[in-house]
Amino acid sequence: MHPLMNRFHADQQRRFMELLGVDETAAPLVTRRVFLQSAGATGLAIGFGWLSPTDADAALPGAYYGKLLQNADTERRIGRAPWAPDAVVHTAWDLGIGDSTAIWFAQVVGQETRLIDYYENFGVGLDHYAKILRDKLYVYGEHILPHDAQVADLSTGRSRLQTLATLGISGRVLPREPNIEDGINAVRNLLPRCWFDAEKCARGLEALRQYRCDYDAERKIYSARPRHDWTSHAADAFRYLARGLPDGAAVQPRRDRYAPRRDGEGTWMSA
Repeated sequence: MHPLMNRFHADQQRRFMELLGVDETAAPLVTRRVFLQSAGATGLAIGFGWLSPTDADAALPGAYYGKLLQNADTERRIGRAPWAPDAVVHTAWDLGIGDSTAIWFAQVVGQETRLIDYYENFGVGLDHYAKILRDKLYVYGEHILPHDAQVADLSTGRSRLQTLATLGISGRVLPREPNIEDGINAVRNLLPRCWFDAEKCARGLEALRQYRCDYDAERKIYSARPRHDWTSHAADAFRYLARGLPDGAAVQPRRDRYAPRRDGEGTWMSA
């Protein structure tokens, strides 16, 4: 490749890594996918051949979900995942302590699980996330939380589950995960039914593509547990979604988010 083209592609990749908030050393294989989708392209000219947007993902050793997401690409399940106003939106959270908090927004419509939105942030309180949910047009169903959401904070004496409740978010806490492999398998079972909004879920998708275990070159084996890095937050939240997505979610009725509640019903944050 001509040196100028090398520099152009490197600059473009760096710009999109910055957009996604990805560290270059932590994510050396951030793909050209986001650049190509934004440019409306289907491949990148290199020499006399073409590199498809999925080639880099396929080359990532130890990735848990790479092949399944390649299939989703091939089947055109990554692109538009339209919000269905008549169906509730479920959220699944990875709650960070001194770390990022990640939230997936999902709907079950017929046989499809639609990932319509994703949000991640760092260094802000739970009131910030409550406002993010409140400002969206969605009518919410379940808010799925990890087991440690009910652990009391030493500084306040209240758990994050209790704090969220005071902010209008009635969460459901999952039991502790005895084996992370069970959760990873739950994700693998769910992904073939998933449709993703490529734009709104861009960072979460890239994290799922790169979520992986390390390879010990000396011992020639993969580690038993996933690497903990920037991908962990989105991947953990998605694992909670796969474990906690309620049965019969598709048939839960939509309710006017501003309608008055009868006694005993939930807040505006739940259907």
